[in-house]
Amino acid sequence: MIRQSIISASLMFVSASLAWAEPINPLPAWSEGEMEFHMICTGRGESLFLIMPDGTSALIDAGDWNDAWDEITPAMPDSRFRSGEYIKRYILKVNPNADKVDYLMVSHFHNDHTGDTTIGGLPKTKDKDPNYVICGIMEVGQDIKFGKEFDRGYPLYDYPVPIKDPDVDNLRAFLCNQARDNGLVQEEFTVGKLNQMKMTHNPSAYTSFSIRNLAKNGEIWTGTGENTIKWYDLNKKNKSGGQNENTKSLALRIEYGPFALFTGGDLTGGVLDAKGNRVNLEDITGKVCGPVDIAKLNHHGYRGSTSAEYVKSVDARHYLDPAWDYWHIQPSVMKNIYEGGQYTGYPMVFSTHVFYNHRKEFGKEPWFRVVNPEYGHVIVKVSKGGESYRIFIVDATDEEMNVIKEFGPFKSGTHHKK
Repeated sequence: MIRQSIISASLMFVSASLAWAEPINPLPAWSEGEMEFHMICTGRGESLFLIMPDGTSALIDAGDWNDAWDEITPAMPDSRFRSGEYIKRYILKVNPNADKVDYLMVSHFHNDHTGDTTIGGLPKTKDKDPNYVICGIMEVGQDIKFGKEFDRGYPLYDYPVPIKDPDVDNLRAFLCNQARDNGLVQEEFTVGKLNQMKMTHNPSAYTSFSIRNLAKNGEIWTGTGENTIKWYDLNKKNKSGGQNENTKSLALRIEYGPFALFTGGDLTGGVLDAKGNRVNLEDITGKVCGPVDIAKLNHHGYRGSTSAEYVKSVDARHYLDPAWDYWHIQPSVMKNIYEGGQYTGYPMVFSTHVFYNHRKEFGKEPWFRVVNPEYGHVIVKVSKGGESYRIFIVDATDEEMNVIKEFGPFKSGTHHKK
């Protein structure tokens, strides 16, 4: 009853341009020619699953966070199993190729994207070489076979400074075993490259689909050829003192016909340029990315992300927020989105969780109208050829894949100025 009252009270703030339809249950399965982007709601971190038009699939992150965090969201579907198990079960429901996933991409080395080895009571392998704690990505990989893996560290794990992190050591132990036992191939992620992550089943049938590598380790594509700028190398001070892991996130622009989507892990923060001026890497990446239909919020929409300049550059019609913490809906971020959308009507933010107290605390703020009150798994289903897309909110409290609400269809590539 509480959740229903929140939804009813909040819907009056939703832009009239955000059309929805009566939900079809359960979520319609992927079909040949469609592209799907799944933001999986676990309540314990970020996990994204991409199905390309020919059925090629990619898992981007599979986090697991300590339950003791004070303002964490509820675990989904409940406390029966941890997020890695839930993500695995989710993939087995939606993946066209069952337990075979073509790509694993680790956006950066934070455990809400990879798995937290410090959580009490986690199992550890006993017969591997080397052994590893089973959490997050490692738990998904107990039953899912990955074809190729990308992360920001491979092959030397020493840029921009040597990586010393027990969670990264644990991930690398898992990858070592996967390479030896299941044929996993690790490949260095090349910034600026087009279609390094490519379709593998029937690529010639969908030539308008592409993935451009935009950023990694503070190296950002210039927009020309495969030319890049390594921002960490421009000033020696960037490699001394504390390091901001978020600045090193991998970022992609995914296109299918007129449709475009941006995803960039937790890409936030800045470095010094050659003259000692501080530059915002999220802003630079936003500019080279350009307008998209959908942008996943960097760093879960936390403070310091999604600047007015970034919003202006990506000009997204819809934003996706993989929230697992109370403050992943930030007034400053939502205000930038509310004030910065350049097409006719307000942008909308679809989140994996919206707290009841957000309605009480922020309900009268003008920017709150961009926050869609429905939450759960958020799925973008792009039509064959990419001409239009729909957004589905799917109940995450069970495994039935029941649609709570369906939005759209929306015409792709409509970036209208106010």
